[in-house]
Amino acid sequence: MQFIKTILILSCLWSFAACSTSSEDKTKAATTNSQEIKKATSAKSAKQVSYRSVAFEEDSILIIEPPITMSWKLKKYSVKDRPDLVYQEGFHYTGEKRSLGFYKNDRKHGVWLFWYPNGQKTGAYYYKDGSEHGIHQEWYENGQLKSEATYVDGARDKDYKTWYPNGQQWKITQFINGVPTGDYKEWHDNGNSMMEGQYNDLGQKHGDWKRYHADGKIKLIEVYENGVVKELKEENKEA
Repeated sequence: MQFIKTILILSCLWSFAACSTSSEDKTKAATTNSQEIKKATSAKSAKQVSYRSVAFEEDSILIIEPPITMSWKLKKYSVKDRPDLVYQEGFHYTGEKRSLGFYKNDRKHGVWLFWYPNGQKTGAYYYKDGSEHGIHQEWYENGQLKSEATYVDGARDKDYKTWYPNGQQWKITQFINGVPTGDYKEWHDNGNSMMEGQYNDLGQKHGDWKRYHADGKIKLIEVYENGVVKELKEENKEA
C-alpha cells in the first residue's frame, strides 16, 4: 500500500514538472517570436527609407524618402544630418513639377525654382534667411527672359530690367537699397523710346520726363520737382 502511494506522488510531481517546463518553453518561444517579428519589421522599415541627392548652396545633400505629403500639390522632405533644413516640391494639378526649394529654420533659403506646366522655367529666386537676396529672374512661357533684378537683404539694388515676349527691352530702372534712383528708360515693343526721365535720391521723379509715340516722336513732357508735377508740355498730338 505504501509503495502504491509513493508511486502516485512521484507521478503527480513528474506531471507538474512537465507542465511547468512546457509553460516556460511556450513563454520563451513566444518571446523569441515577438523579438523576431520586431526585427523583421524594423528591417522592413529600414529598407523603405531611401535617400536622394539634391543640390543646396553649391553642395550636394541627401533628402529622406518617402516625403511627407501635405496635399496633392505639395511634398516636404527631411534632410539627412540637417534638422534645420526642409526640402519642398510643388506640383501643377496635371502632375508636372511646379516648384522646388529649401526652408532653413522655417524660412526660405537658397534658390527657389518654378516651372510652367510645359516644363519651361518661369522663375528663379534667391533667398537668405527668408529675405530676397541675389539675382531674381523670370521667363515667359516661350522661354524668353521676362525680368531680372538684384536684391540685397530684401531690397532691390542696381538695375531692374524687363523685356517683351519678343525679346525687345521694355524697362530699365536703377535702384539703391530699394529706392529708384537715377535714370529711368522705357521702350515700345518696336524698339522706339516710350518714356525716359530721372529719379532723385529719395526716389521721386525730378526734372523732365518725356513720353514718346510708338513712331519715336515726343508726345508729352512732364516737368517734376521732387515728385510734384510743375508743368506739362504737350508736343505732337498725333502719332
